[in-house]
Amino acid sequence: MPSPSPTWRALALFLPVSLVAIAAAIWMGASRVDYQGPHVDDDRADIPVLNPGVFATVCATCHGASGEGKREMMSPAIASLPRWYVEEQLKQFRLGHRGVDPGDVDGQKMRATLLSLSESAVAEAVESLLALPPAKPEHTLEGGDLENGDILYETYCMGCHRYNGHGELAFRSAPLAGLQDWYLAAQMRKFREGVRGGHPGDADGLKMRDAARLPVDEGEILDILSFVAGLEERYPVTKGSVTGE
Repeated sequence: MPSPSPTWRALALFLPVSLVAIAAAIWMGASRVDYQGPHVDDDRADIPVLNPGVFATVCATCHGASGEGKREMMSPAIASLPRWYVEEQLKQFRLGHRGVDPGDVDGQKMRATLLSLSESAVAEAVESLLALPPAKPEHTLEGGDLENGDILYETYCMGCHRYNGHGELAFRSAPLAGLQDWYLAAQMRKFREGVRGGHPGDADGLKMRDAARLPVDEGEILDILSFVAGLEERYPVTKGSVTGE
């Protein structure tokens, strides 16, 4: 039987390698998907899609791609918060003035995540957050007495948190509008129990801890939070509307 010609021998060696290369090229082309940014719900389609970065890959895991917060993770809505408050709370977490009490499990998780990031990464995340439009908070508490809540809010809260619930930089008072009622209720309990605001280095937290211990019961707290939820409808939070932003 005659032996194959040199040409056929060369083709026999080249053909398997070519087929493998072609198959690999097809597979890579089919499997490549360009990153399109974090998922955004259809009803939040007006939100600018973020480039993959610290906020999208770290912060959004708990706080949501829109900064809307997640009830299942007890994470607050943060898209409506002003710069001064965001930066102040991040500093308190980093210094160990917040998120260290054994009873503050959610705060401990926040602090651990923050400490895993460099200062430049945190600064990048803050800028991404501030570029988001305010998120409409999720309210779940029911049964509050709005009339009584109005009286209690004016008596105990309005002096620092202002008539519209937007907070006040001059008083270092946090904005309430834009936060979920269940989150505010949880923070009130932490302040009352000394779980939050107990560190001497947290001057603003110490003031709130003392205020939270005023003679109001759980039912009256519900009344206050129901009234605060109504403030958001009357005085919507917009970027720049919160003092000190």
